[in-house]
Amino acid sequence: MDLTENVKQISAYPAVTLASAATTLGAAVDCSGYDKVTYILDTGTFTGASCAADVKIVESAASGGTYSDIVGAVFVQVVAANDVATYVGRVHVNPAKPFQKVSITTSGTVTTCPISVSALLHDTGLKRPVITPSFQV
Repeated sequence: MDLTENVKQISAYPAVTLASAATTLGAAVDCSGYDKVTYILDTGTFTGASCAADVKIVESAASGGTYSDIVGAVFVQVVAANDVATYVGRVHVNPAKPFQKVSITTSGTVTTCPISVSALLHDTGLKRPVITPSFQV
């Protein structure tokens, strides 16, 4: 499969160091016209007293609308014991609620908690150019 013809990559949650005991949402990802989204969660070193991050995907009918949880679209809780890792999850796009966001809730005292999430929008059977590669070798 040629990714440049079948996948659109979006930064769903840019790399940041999270704050203590906070819930934050990433930017709205418009999934209209796609069947599935693969989310790639990358974490750095977590430090702090009982530092943890719960990451899930939420959906809405409108970009600025009310977002609700996508049942089952929850990553494993990230703590110091399983940090510095990459996690992958895939969700189907609900055409009635095509906008999705990453929701991250931290707990404990966060000293460092770097995290980022990329979204790969894709569909089955369609072939259309959606990425302009930085290079091709």
